[in-house]
Amino acid sequence: MPKVSIIIPVYNVEEYLAECLDSVIRQTEKDIEIICIEDCSTDSSLKILQEYAKKDNRIVVIQNEENSGQSVARNKGLVASKGEYILFVDSDDFIEPNLLEETLKYANDVDMVFFDLKKYDIKQNYTKNDISLLPTGEFSANEYYLNALLGNYLDFGPCTKLYKRGFLVENNIRFPEDIIYEDVLFNFFCMISSTKVYSIGHSFYIYRIRPNSTMTSKLEEKNIKDHFFSLYKLSEMYISEKYSNELNVIIEKYIQKLERDYVRLYRKYFYQNLEKTELINQDDTKPTKLQRVFSNAFMGLTDYTMLLNNKLSGIPKRKTNIIVYGAGEVAREVINCCDLNDIPIMGVAVSDTQNNRKSLMGNPVRKLSDYKNIKEDCLVIIAVSSKFSSEIEDYLKKQGFKNYIKLF
Repeated sequence: MPKVSIIIPVYNVEEYLAECLDSVIRQTEKDIEIICIEDCSTDSSLKILQEYAKKDNRIVVIQNEENSGQSVARNKGLVASKGEYILFVDSDDFIEPNLLEETLKYANDVDMVFFDLKKYDIKQNYTKNDISLLPTGEFSANEYYLNALLGNYLDFGPCTKLYKRGFLVENNIRFPEDIIYEDVLFNFFCMISSTKVYSIGHSFYIYRIRPNSTMTSKLEEKNIKDHFFSLYKLSEMYISEKYSNELNVIIEKYIQKLERDYVRLYRKYFYQNLEKTELINQDDTKPTKLQRVFSNAFMGLTDYTMLLNNKLSGIPKRKTNIIVYGAGEVAREVINCCDLNDIPIMGVAVSDTQNNRKSLMGNPVRKLSDYKNIKEDCLVIIAVSSKFSSEIEDYLKKQGFKNYIKLF
């Protein structure tokens, strides 16, 4: 029995597949099986898999009879797996050579080992700084998830965890099929079923941002419906099932995070489809009815969002380090709008970190002085209310920051 089963769904990734497979084959932990589920690609992905399988007998290639999607592929990999542990890798990403060696050190007595990722944008040749927000150490699952939700460092994706296979099998945890945001529900089932986890504050996984991937392509109606369906299903389970008081708090925070993410996606979809008279097709299903009510309740925020969009639309993308000054609600709106405009944020700056959060929407919060070494090559967005805007402008000038944008 291999120590680890690495499960890789494959579909039309001929340009990136070799790099992914090489990173897996070169793991310093050699006792592995590599299960690749080929999902009827129309490019040369299958040929590449077959060539690699001839060279390395640890590679198993499973061919789907019809294109079935990532969830089905991962579930097939789980059924076929024999390893004591499970690692999911997406076929357009790659991993550090010591990922398994390091995570296995702490995997024996826990259900999952968490680790961080780095983002690599191939179009702009841009890699987000390797600044992990994850703590290091062993935690009860409830403690970890609560702190991760409060600190905004919880990653829904399955590729940043090493799973004990017995944990997934015994709790019958599988990926929901036929929806795009299957990770949200899969992660939820892991959250409510786990007892103990280990976290490593280091990035072992490199997530590739590429054109036309599921996560970077233009949002379609199915994206919005599926995200709301996940929100609806979780809320339905929370209402109908009985959980401990401690877990109730965590589930509520989890649903609230999903709600915020839904609003962000819906806004993005809204602005991409302003010319449409009907944003979401009318039907009689309960989730869709609720979705229309839920979404419309948030559209009152669009005037403010549109104002910020106009202010931020001229910011150069990737050419300059972007820093958001402020850690309140205005800063949240600015980060949302930067996301809508595909503007990468390097971090969040404040004058004093002692009384502020450690991160905001996944971005590290630091003292302005921590960014002094890049003050000549950065643009600061002053994301505070009009009451303090001029005061912060003066503060930036004194600190030597000359490039900034005032929103108010």
